[in-house]
Amino acid sequence: MTISLFVCLFWTLFPISTAIGSSLDQIPNDFNVSVRDTPATKYSDKVRTQNIEENTRKDIELYVLKWTNQERQRRRLPILKINPTLGKLAQIHSRNQATSGVMAHDSENFPKGWRTFEERMKKLKFVPPMVFGENVFWSSANLPSKATERNDYARKMVHAWMTSEKHRKNILHLNFSRMGIGIFNGYVTQLFASRDPSE
Repeated sequence: MTISLFVCLFWTLFPISTAIGSSLDQIPNDFNVSVRDTPATKYSDKVRTQNIEENTRKDIELYVLKWTNQERQRRRLPILKINPTLGKLAQIHSRNQATSGVMAHDSENFPKGWRTFEERMKKLKFVPPMVFGENVFWSSANLPSKATERNDYARKMVHAWMTSEKHRKNILHLNFSRMGIGIFNGYVTQLFASRDPSE
């Protein structure tokens, strides 16, 4: 069986809440987009129930955290902590990618108000300055049902990010302390922040 895998990332500094980083217009060199003929659909901001078991999703999220922190610990960097708010935003973005058939940080196919990284970060109530980052991933492989397979799935995902210089910079960013993971139909969003957005 042929398995396709794509990764993509984005990060920017938010110096003040009204002047969001100009680098949002820059498209990374390894920006990969996978498009299917699926019309954009309007959604509420609420995350819908996805088609995988909640335990499977949570396990993969924890394994992604585990492997991400292992890479940081090897380099004596502070470990990341899970942040539920970042996790919710990441989940919404993964769902929007899956529904539109587009793996991207920004797309006109995403629901209004959620089309760009900038728009999504504006959903957070935070005191600037803060640093945010985002890695995205897509695989045609079925999400694993066994615990050992979930661990391996997460390990391969983090390995794929680590083999890309720009994704690796997000994972190893010294200022990041919080992380959220969202999974929907093989689309995964890894969202980083320099501190808890609610602080």
